[in-house]
Order: sequence, then structure tokens, then C-alpha cells
Amino acid sequence: MIVGKARIVKCPYCGAKKELMSLVSGNTLRAEYWSDNKMSAPMLPQVSIVQKCPKCGKYYLYYKQKEEYGEDESFERGSDLSYGEWKEAYHQFCQESTTLDKSDWANIRMGLIHAYNDLITGRNDYIPDDFRDMLLPRERPVDVFVASVIGDFVREYDWSTEKNLLLKAELCREAGQFNKSMETLQSIKREELDDYERGMYDDIKMRVEQKDIKVFRIKSVQERRKDAMIKRWEMMAELERQWLEEQKKDPRLKVCKNGHCFKNTEHMCRWCGEQEVVERVEEDAPRTNVVLFVGQRNGQWVLTTDPDIEGKGEQIRKITVEIVGGHKLYYHLDGQNPNPFNNNSIKLDKKNNYWKMANQEM
Repeated sequence: MIVGKARIVKCPYCGAKKELMSLVSGNTLRAEYWSDNKMSAPMLPQVSIVQKCPKCGKYYLYYKQKEEYGEDESFERGSDLSYGEWKEAYHQFCQESTTLDKSDWANIRMGLIHAYNDLITGRNDYIPDDFRDMLLPRERPVDVFVASVIGDFVREYDWSTEKNLLLKAELCREAGQFNKSMETLQSIKREELDDYERGMYDDIKMRVEQKDIKVFRIKSVQERRKDAMIKRWEMMAELERQWLEEQKKDPRLKVCKNGHCFKNTEHMCRWCGEQEVVERVEEDAPRTNVVLFVGQRNGQWVLTTDPDIEGKGEQIRKITVEIVGGHKLYYHLDGQNPNPFNNNSIKLDKKNNYWKMANQEM
């Protein structure tokens, strides 16, 4: 963000001058977008369209005044008007309505709606969404004055200039006009919206169904994808928990179709990766041990009961296999990690048939 020379405007009532910020450049980095069409960006600060004269206290639209530029910078934006001051300004403008056109009224009403939502949500204080939801109850009385302002905005605004009617649906919701909001949503073809707009459409619809009138921060497409991913992970974790609870009901060992044993809480055989279970074996059945060695024969890594198999010194690995009821169960690894057991994996490589070698040796 680069601040330019101060923009100077005159109060149309007393002639007092006021310096306002101007920008040479800015960006929307870390910007927040809200359902009431407000955008807050630290690197793109906005000058309030309504300014309060520091001398006479009257309100005016700065963009309708003649401008000149000073020599120095100014950071004054006049954007700290309270909701009460916005109401004062609104009533003043109502008395001067002959000088304002529809575009002016749209700007004034939208500014007042933003000021009210600023007050209610504390969003100018950058309160996190979770805390904001706790502080602001979903069900609260609709502010009659704000609802009337929204009604005037919706009725008089030229909606033909908008790409879609999402803002109209949202403002009706904030005014507590849930039926009108839902009717507006139903007039929108959701399939024609982009990802960002579809997310907003779904959020508005959900809140209409909940009779919720709170303004909300619009999540980016990336945030929504992250939320969806987290939701999928949570669902998968819950399914896994339920599966484990079900498997624990039968404590017996599982036997795969290749004749290997694995635990009742495991999804697949450690030896060959098979998932199909063909029988069960009691966990406390008698066990015996068979020792296999990993080494090289004719340039190939093999499994064998021969302890004198050629290897590469410390890379030779001894595997102790437990036999339960004629089925291979677990194997314990000793020594350093040679090929083909990459990354300390203890599942035998089915592709290279090492488990078949072990079957043959045993």
C-alpha cells in the first residue's frame, strides 16, 4: 500500500476543509469479505462516503464535493463514525432528499447497514469467528429501524446492475424476511454460480432455515475446501472407531486367503496385504517360531532358513516368524534395513513374491 497526497474537501455547509486519505496503490492481501457486501482489507483501507464536518458537525457525501490535493499525506478516513452518528446522518439526509439520487441513497443505506453490523458483531475489532458466534446469539430481535432501511434499499435498488441476487437474499435474511429471502434464492440458478458464490448461496440458505439473522464472514474457496477435508477426516476417523469397536467383539486372530494370520483390529494381512478373512484362530493357541534370513542368491534378495546365506555383512536381516495353528502370524526383524524392505516396512513385498519364498522355505 502506498499513500498519496491528501485529498481535500470542503464542507458544503460551513466551508471548513478536511483532509482525507488517498491511495496510489493497494491490494486485497488478507482481506475479509462479509455477507452484507462489506470488504475489509488492511492494505486497501476505504474512506467513508459519509464525512462529519469537524467544525459544524453536519454530514455530507465527500464524493459529491469539489476536491483538491495537498502537499502532504493524510491517513484520515472518517470511517470511525459510530452507528449512532450514521443514524444522525441518515435523518439529516432524509431532510435533504431532493439533492440525492438513487445511487446516493444506495450508498448511504449500505453504509448504515454496515455500521449496524459493525456494532453488533464487533468485526472491526477482528474477533475470531468462533468467539463472535458465541458472543452474538443466533436468535435476537430484528432492529426495526435497520429493517426499514434494508426494506428501502431492496425496494429502490436497481438489481439489474447485479450479476445475481445473492445480496438481495442476504439483506432480506438480515431483516428477518426469511420467506422473501428464500424466494429470492429459489429464483437464482445455483448451477450458474461460481464456487465462491455457491458457497455463499449455501450459507445464506442454511441460515434462513435456522431463522438466523446474523451477518457472517464469507469463507474463501480454499477455506471451504479445507473445512470439507477436515470434515471428511473426522468422518473417516469416526467410521474407523466404529469399525474397531465391531472388530473387538471377536478377539480371535484373522486368517487371510493365503493362510497368514493377523490381528483382529488390523485391516489387512501384514504378509501379503490381503483383506479377505477366510477363518479365525484363537489368540491363545500354541505358537512356534521359525527363523528366516534375508540374503542374496544369484544376485537376488531371498528369504531362507539357511543362516549361511550370502549377504552384505551387517545388512543381513533375521526374521523370526511365529506360527499359530499352522498359520504364519507375526515376524520380528533384526539387523539393518536391506532391500527389498525399504523404509523399515515389515510387510513382505507381494509383487516380488517374497512371502511366497517364505511359504516355500517353511
